[in-house]
Amino acid sequence: MKFRWRMLDKKRQEIRVLDLDAGAEESPLSGQLRHIFLDEPDKACYETISYVWGDAALVASISLDDELVRIPASAASALRRMRLPSMSRTLWIDCICIDQHDDDEKGHQVGMMADIFQNSSRTLAHLGDDDGGNNDTKRAFDDLAMIYDMLQVENAFINILHMIDPELGYSLRNKVDLEAIGTIMGRPYFQ
Repeated sequence: MKFRWRMLDKKRQEIRVLDLDAGAEESPLSGQLRHIFLDEPDKACYETISYVWGDAALVASISLDDELVRIPASAASALRRMRLPSMSRTLWIDCICIDQHDDDEKGHQVGMMADIFQNSSRTLAHLGDDDGGNNDTKRAFDDLAMIYDMLQVENAFINILHMIDPELGYSLRNKVDLEAIGTIMGRPYFQ
């Protein structure tokens, strides 16, 4: 049996959100779809997910309201990373919250995308999975956080000049893993 998305009320800025069930990262994905109206002041709190769809031939599945639905493998990877281990999480992710078989709905919801993201409590970005377990992502973001912290201190410009002055024995290149940062920035998410 093919999963059926319940119709949306286009006049009231209605969207679907996914209540993603709790679980370990590698356990099967499951959840329930719920409708909310963006024009209601006490609408449900949700987070949006930004990710790259990737190769359409690579698919996975999620159990929605007890029915299996095929989704891009990259979306399944994002959901596994964003899923909480002990409580559900309310998310908006395009491949599930928009009926991908209804071109009229897709066009309407894409037109609402700015509102959908603006009304979320925050946007979670899934840059893709680490390749080979080398942990480039963690090193890159740790180093970017360090650079950000340096820029936040008073006299940050002077501090950075001192860090890159070879006569002082400091070099930004020696303090951060530029290769890890380059690897992250080279991912399809940033293309």
